[in-house]
Amino acid sequence: MTFREQLRRRLCAIYWSFRNGHLDGKFSIPATGLRPKHLAVVLPPEFHDFDVAHHFLEPLIEHTNPQAATVIVRENFRTWLSRDLPIKLVTFDLDEHDWLGFPKGNIYKKVKELEADVVVDLTPAFTPFTAALAASTAAPLRVSLDSVHEHCFYNFFLNFGPDKTLAERYDLLLRYV
Repeated sequence: MTFREQLRRRLCAIYWSFRNGHLDGKFSIPATGLRPKHLAVVLPPEFHDFDVAHHFLEPLIEHTNPQAATVIVRENFRTWLSRDLPIKLVTFDLDEHDWLGFPKGNIYKKVKELEADVVVDLTPAFTPFTAALAASTAAPLRVSLDSVHEHCFYNFFLNFGPDKTLAERYDLLLRYV
C-alpha cells in the first residue's frame, strides 16, 4: 500500500469518526447463535470484483440462513443478480460521492432503515463508499475482507493473506461461516 493510499485511508477514518462518532467495536453473539435475523451484503462497486463476488452471494445467504437478506449493489449491476434469490435490493450510484469518496444523497437513509444485525462487505480492498455504507447500517457485526483494519467502519476482519485470489478468499469466507 502506497503512502498516499495509507494517508487517504487514515483521513477517511478520521473524517468518518468526527462526522458520525465512533461505532461500538464490540459485538455479542446472541443466545440464538450466529444465525442473523437480517443479513446485509455490500457488493463491490468495481466490475471485476463484482463479477467474482456475485457468484458467492447465493451460497453466502444459504450458509448464514438469515430470516431476511438485503443486498446493497451498484445500480447498473443489479440486473446481474439472480431473480430467484429471496432478497431485497438497495442500489446506489457510485458517481454520487463527496470529495473523500463517501456516498451522498438518500442512500444513507435507505441503509439505516435496514436494521440489519450483520453486514458483510465483499469489497476486497478499502473503498470509502462501501465502508461508509456498511458502517451506516449500524449493524452490531460489520465484517470486512480488507486486511488493513479500520475500526470506525468494521469490527470483524477476515485476513486471508495477499497470496489468495478473490475467489479463494470468498471460498474461505463460506467455509468460515
